[in-house]
Amino acid sequence: MVRGVIFVWMGQTEPVPIEEDVPEEFFNEDYAVKVYSKMWPINWTLTIENSGDSHNSYIHRFRLRRLFNKDAFRQLPAYWSGTRVVGETEKSIGIMPTVHTPQQAYYPLLGSKWPQRVWWRFLKILRRGENTYTGKPYTNEYRLPSIARVDTRDRLHNRWATPIDEDHSMMFTFGIMTGGNWWNRLRANLYFHIVYRYWLIKGVNELEDLPVQRFDRLDTAAPQKLGTNDRAIIFWRRKMPLKSRDAQRVWGNAEREAVEAAAAQESAESFQPEPQQTMAAGDDG
Repeated sequence: MVRGVIFVWMGQTEPVPIEEDVPEEFFNEDYAVKVYSKMWPINWTLTIENSGDSHNSYIHRFRLRRLFNKDAFRQLPAYWSGTRVVGETEKSIGIMPTVHTPQQAYYPLLGSKWPQRVWWRFLKILRRGENTYTGKPYTNEYRLPSIARVDTRDRLHNRWATPIDEDHSMMFTFGIMTGGNWWNRLRANLYFHIVYRYWLIKGVNELEDLPVQRFDRLDTAAPQKLGTNDRAIIFWRRKMPLKSRDAQRVWGNAEREAVEAAAAQESAESFQPEPQQTMAAGDDG
């Protein structure tokens, strides 16, 4: 048991030390780790893959509760002009937007700007990759086996999707904050139970992310339209399976070659946007 959670080795081969798979902060008493879990009606791959893309500019733009933490008044990019992988280890990748885009963008086929009004967003934009909690040059991270981490500058928002079946996952959320002494631990406890649990986990993840990702809302059989904002997803699909324990211990050459061929084909088909999509991605307003 680590931080109140029982971890079970489900692999076909000999277990590895738990420190190899569980985030390093779990074993460091300088960090307070708070746990929340709930069953999500979603395939684990959907929620992990959609954690580090451009959805923030659309899904998380405005809710009344954002008035209280001033997020409603903070500048927000109109879109992401692609993503890039800025860090890679044997079990993770770090993700950043390609460029910082303006608050508004002009869409020729619509003949107007979106969003139409941004005059109330007067607080300075929070640049991703700057002043991070971990000191790393990125804020979003995908990590094996099924972890999505977001660096929010004062803590780590760590979501770990554990598959139950094809359409359901147990979503573990770990709030990782500064601990080390009684005052920081007390502050972390109060923050988690009063603010973090209801504001971010329930308010953002469960009320904003889950409704558009759940298995009965997305048609997983529909053709995918991958573009520049999905570079991190393509990288994840192409590289991370080959770093998995099954790839290293169980797979033969045939399995590895099949994964590499599928990833190469997906990559070749990904960056061919339709004309109107290209036109809509202008940086000037």
